[in-house]
Amino acid sequence: MLRGRVLARAAALPLLVAAGLGVPVAAAAQGSLAGVRIGATTTPDSVTVGDSVVLRVRVSAPAGATIAFPTGPDSGAQVEAIASRVVTPNAAAGAVDQTAAYTLVPWEVGEVPARLGDVVVT
Repeated sequence: MLRGRVLARAAALPLLVAAGLGVPVAAAAQGSLAGVRIGATTTPDSVTVGDSVVLRVRVSAPAGATIAFPTGPDSGAQVEAIASRVVTPNAAAGAVDQTAAYTLVPWEVGEVPARLGDVVVT
């Protein structure tokens, strides 16, 4: 049985508009759940204001874990969701591996925080 809870701060995922992209993910653990990995990518890797970008957040956790992704960005954010979040399972032996895809439009130039909320793994 898994115990503990891991929160990944999806709010820390920046989108860079009209520039190169590096998407760091900050993870804060409450309790302990060894073997949890998280990563993020965007397609395309750079956009201009008003263009859409797909942010994919992938989480891998030990078998038996549950992964809860945030629904989308805050309504007052500088990034707007233009489609519902789509969560898909990935093939992974002995693990739970899922990717959430968010189609977003940034409304500011430069580094724009996505402010999605927390990914919770229990």
